Amino acid sequence: MEHVPGRVFLDPRLPELTCQEREVVYDEMNLRLAQLHCLDPETLGLLDYGKAGNYFERQFSRWSRQYDASATEHIVKMEELQYWLKNNLPGKEGPPRLVHGDWRIDNLIYEPLKPRLAAIVDWELSTLGNPLADLGTQLMQWAMPVGDDTRGLGSIDRKSLGIPDDAAYVERYAQRTGLSEVPDLTFAVAFSFFRMGAIMQGIKKRVFDGNASNPERGLKIGNLIPLLRRMRLNL
Repeated sequence: MEHVPGRVFLDPRLPELTCQEREVVYDEMNLRLAQLHCLDPETLGLLDYGKAGNYFERQFSRWSRQYDASATEHIVKMEELQYWLKNNLPGKEGPPRLVHGDWRIDNLIYEPLKPRLAAIVDWELSTLGNPLADLGTQLMQWAMPVGDDTRGLGSIDRKSLGIPDDAAYVERYAQRTGLSEVPDLTFAVAFSFFRMGAIMQGIKKRVFDGNASNPERGLKIGNLIPLLRRMRLNL
């Protein structure tokens, strides 16, 4: 691990950039994700980096247990989402690829003067799995409301800012990865919402148990869970 000089964009609206610069920054993000998912784990000697196959099934099982164990209240919409995921797990998955696990713009470092990626950080959730999970994570994050805690794009007019909409972004990714058709990301996005809910629930539970390092922030994050149940998913 080494220090990498560069820029980290905490606000996905990229207010410090022009429309053209935003377009280039997000296209670079798309390109690097496609390149990451085109890497062959076997060639890299990473076949033991994670279990092969049934990625979403394993991930759902893990985060479902986490959500249930951390429950501080019954949230009907989250439980309905949990039920839907359980009954709509994807079938056969393609070859496993390196999955970052938390693909969003504030986990990227861009070069100081160019819209070129210098480093990808925060690999704690990385493993071998279904690459569509990373796309689902990014689209989920974009769907969140605008704000310091949520860091989403909400319902803002992306086109006016030079930021691609979901369809254009996914289509470009599909072209770069050689997919014959644009994938259906409904499950991947829905799972990302559920996982975020499980993480928030865990943070809130630690506050209630007196184990949180920053109780005030932990409670603030935990109280964002209702936002997730208000997000509209076409399930």
